[in-house]
Formats: sequence, structure tokens, C-alpha cells
Amino acid sequence: MDVRDDVIDALAPESRAQLAAVWQNRASLELQVGIGFAAIAGGLVEEGVIQPVIELVTAAIRDEVRHAEISASLAARYRGSEVTWPAPVKTMIPAFAPATGRFRSTLRVIAQCCINETLACAVLEA
Repeated sequence: MDVRDDVIDALAPESRAQLAAVWQNRASLELQVGIGFAAIAGGLVEEGVIQPVIELVTAAIRDEVRHAEISASLAARYRGSEVTWPAPVKTMIPAFAPATGRFRSTLRVIAQCCINETLACAVLEA
């Protein structure tokens, strides 16, 4: 809120409201991605994966929380209000049944880090 931005300030109230809603939703989505990484981390810890891998996935969780903070702050800037943390949301973590153990953990990593990122890049490009 303390940062002056003439571009944001010049927007029509309706445009600011729309952009605030987009960024508030983005904050929620970033937390959901963090939950996905947390599920991956749990599985990897259960399987005894080496420390550097655990450090990478837990850093990803922290990154997603930071992304949520940034998105919520940007939403607040567009709204002209205080930061609103995203509301609780149910997040579906794929079970990949009947896969278990390391194979299920591998599938979760592939889904989260390869498939989701590929789709996100395609959407962004479009």
C-alpha cells in the first residue's frame, strides 16, 4: 500500500476490482501448489530420500507461500485495502492408486513439476 504506482492509481475502479480478484485468486492457487509440494515432501520423507532432495522440495513449499504473499499484497494494492490472506480451500492431492511408495512419490513429482508447469507455461503463452 505504501508504494505509489501511477499506472494502478489511474485505472478505473472496475478494472482495479477485476485485477484485485485475479491476484487474490492467484494467492489461493499458490497456496494450493504449496500443499502439493507438502504432499510430495511427506512421501519423500517416508521413503527416506536423501537430504538435498528434501531441502529442494521444502524450499519449493516456502517459495509458494512467498508467491501467495506477493499475490495477496498485489491484490490489496489494486483494491486499495489491507492484505487479505486467502480463505481456506480444499486441495485434492492425486492418490495415483494403486501406486504406492517411491513410485507414487515419483508420479507426484512428475505431475507437480513437469505436467503442471508445462500446462502453466502454455496458458501463460496463450
